[in-house]
Amino acid sequence: VAMGRESFPASSPASSTGRAGGGGGLDEPITPGNSGIAGLPDNAVAVDVRIDAIIPDTTHDSKGTKMDTREAETLIWCMAGGETIAARANNIIAIEPLPGAPTIHHMHLHVCDKGSDAWQRHRRMFADVLDAPPGSPSPAAGQSPLSCFPPSWQKGSGCHGTAWTFLPGQKGVLFPQGVGLKIGTGNLDLRYLVLEIHFDQAHNLKGRHDRSGLRLWAVKEDVVEHRVGVLSVADPFGNLPQRLPPGQKSVEYAVFCPPGCTRKFPEAMNVFASMTHAHLRARHVITSVGQPGPSGQVPEGGWKDVVESAASAFAHDEQHFEPANFTIGKGDSLRTVCRYDTRKETAPVMFGPATSDEMCMQVFLYWPKQYTFLCGYFGEKVYWCGDAGGFVRKSGSDEAFHSDTCMVGNIAVSVDGGASGDLSLAGGRHLSDSRPIGHDSR
Repeated sequence: VAMGRESFPASSPASSTGRAGGGGGLDEPITPGNSGIAGLPDNAVAVDVRIDAIIPDTTHDSKGTKMDTREAETLIWCMAGGETIAARANNIIAIEPLPGAPTIHHMHLHVCDKGSDAWQRHRRMFADVLDAPPGSPSPAAGQSPLSCFPPSWQKGSGCHGTAWTFLPGQKGVLFPQGVGLKIGTGNLDLRYLVLEIHFDQAHNLKGRHDRSGLRLWAVKEDVVEHRVGVLSVADPFGNLPQRLPPGQKSVEYAVFCPPGCTRKFPEAMNVFASMTHAHLRARHVITSVGQPGPSGQVPEGGWKDVVESAASAFAHDEQHFEPANFTIGKGDSLRTVCRYDTRKETAPVMFGPATSDEMCMQVFLYWPKQYTFLCGYFGEKVYWCGDAGGFVRKSGSDEAFHSDTCMVGNIAVSVDGGASGDLSLAGGRHLSDSRPIGHDSR
């Protein structure tokens, strides 16, 4: 797979020099020169984390029962790995996506503890058969793919964040000098990994031999001084409670990562790249950073736009990291505004993980890495803040000044509390009457 190159030198810290790595169980004989990422050092070695399996029939379960159309279209599959790579690689300086099926919605690389429930569960991919052993020429094949809920979003799974997120169109990324990932046994190191792949339109992929995954480029020299972190903000899991009404030129959501969460950061985050994630109806996405005043409100003119993806720049099939250069300080607020055009729709569109749904999400690469990897909308009473079990209450100035809002044209709609004024959309119901699968109002 020939990938392009994205590198982000603008906000790189000071660094030192080099150290060697080695492949994983499914490595291909590939060299830095033909990797598709320009600028890799000659001594970089590929470490692959990827599946090797035959995609089963998702339209029926193992007993022959016909599946619901929505279930048949979506296959979220996981594979555990990484336990053998620590002795062979230490400093990861670049990551190259290796998507196989053309309809992959996303890939997450989850960081897990040794012996975690999720890592143990996903050492096999099928519930009805044992996988072929690592390195076997035979791919894993069966009728019942082992179900997978994203491990880092599952409290008590033993996984605590994502080391990487792939979205359609992403190219290879060479990290700034001195910034990268470490493989080892430290608290922020990689070793026990779960690769999660979301196949969209999975019912059309029956029988496909797929080897999708990620290639980690590593060197032996101890070059990584600052570990890369991944932070997802706005609505990280498609939880917004309203459906987009059909036939509207502009439906606009403003979603926040509030000061109540960023005050928990142990130190500032230096962002060097950003990737926008939405689906087919998104036309404009912009993220701003603001520092609240004594009242908790960001003063007029206090918002600084740090990421903007207009219709000419945003496309669902071209969601890749763009260079960025800003800092998220303790107590800052992040506001992401997503605007959608639903004029071609004839029915309300829910928020959720399927490509036929919608999302509003921003993914940042930053240094130095922290444990917080989610910050944004979760439900009516709390924001995501931290890991799968991390929340801050929606109260006080956070609730007053950093609560999510919705505009349909020039009409304001309350995300959590019904409509403002006599607004009746989405088949005669107020927008707040339509909640997507997975909404939790804790």
